[in-house]
Amino acid sequence: MAKQMCDIGAVVPLASWLFSVTRVRVVLYPWMLLASIVVAHVVTLRILEPRGWAAVRLGPAAARPRPIISAGLLGALAVGIPSLILLSVGWLRAEPGPSGSSLAAAASIATRSSRRARTPRRCSRP
Repeated sequence: MAKQMCDIGAVVPLASWLFSVTRVRVVLYPWMLLASIVVAHVVTLRILEPRGWAAVRLGPAAARPRPIISAGLLGALAVGIPSLILLSVGWLRAEPGPSGSSLAAAASIATRSSRRARTPRRCSRP
């Protein structure tokens, strides 16, 4: 895992430089992490695993309404039941957010650059 993080850390400065040439500000680390996870899954389930995506029940047969709806309901229950328990014991509460669009606020936070100086991380090689 540490080597993967180190490899991602080597790609982010290069990609940041490419974006800076076009004067576009993007927070890259989460996107690079997501891309590495997707690439790892594609390599594993396309090249290494002969059964492909069907081995993890994500093949073409899974793209039907019933599995999608049941997965959505299962996910809603997995989030909803613990949330209701936490609400009932007082460990979770709903508070009003600031006025305005939450999507606009998220986009603003995601695209603004960091004001503090960053110290480069060094990767240890065995």
